[in-house]
Amino acid sequence: MFSIGALALKATGKRTGAPIHRYSKPLGKCEAGFWRRVDKREVWKIVDAAEAYDLANKAPGARKGPLGSIAIKVLKALARFVDYRTGRLDPSLDTIMHHARCSRDSAVRALDALRRHGFVDWLRRFVPAETAPGEKGPQVKQASNAYRLSLPARAMALLTRHKRAPAPVPVDEEERQAEKARQEEDFTGLSGKTDAELLQMTHSIDQVAAASARTEIRLRSLRKKRESDYQTESAPNLIYYME
Repeated sequence: MFSIGALALKATGKRTGAPIHRYSKPLGKCEAGFWRRVDKREVWKIVDAAEAYDLANKAPGARKGPLGSIAIKVLKALARFVDYRTGRLDPSLDTIMHHARCSRDSAVRALDALRRHGFVDWLRRFVPAETAPGEKGPQVKQASNAYRLSLPARAMALLTRHKRAPAPVPVDEEERQAEKARQEEDFTGLSGKTDAELLQMTHSIDQVAAASARTEIRLRSLRKKRESDYQTESAPNLIYYME
């Protein structure tokens, strides 16, 4: 919706006839509380969340989700233009169209969907229009929007739900870590103790001694497992012949 010089009227007391959007704000004077420093990983997490959100909320048999593929492309285009140091993000609509490879109408609809679902917000802005001395005409003109990306809670929940568990540590790596811990701590005399003695030490009120005993037990267990695996792999194939 356009307001004919509404903002200029408020700022100068004169109606200019300039076709600018309603609620537009002067460029350079409205962004301080809107933009903030952001981390690159934070920005691309929003993109990942939007893709997960679109897929999770796609109705059975539907051709697309609530955002759609064009909206995801537009969001990725915006993510590429974020100034991480300041949070500044104000590409023109033509620039967004070019990088998302879509038409103007598609870009506008995509931005509207992203805003409705909480992934993008923006401020409309205007700038003074350049006119020759004595020339009559609009005194302000529309400028590019100031955009800001955000991560809605319902999309964040999807990322948390689908977060992969860390891969298990290989046995060799566990043994290496245990050996390193053994070298760094005081294990004097532990190698000569029996398993029963070590087990009894784990209940000691001396927390350092108890921890050392548990580590020694773990190290012995890893060694036994490795020796067992080696013997299994090295066992010869026996063939029996019956006469």
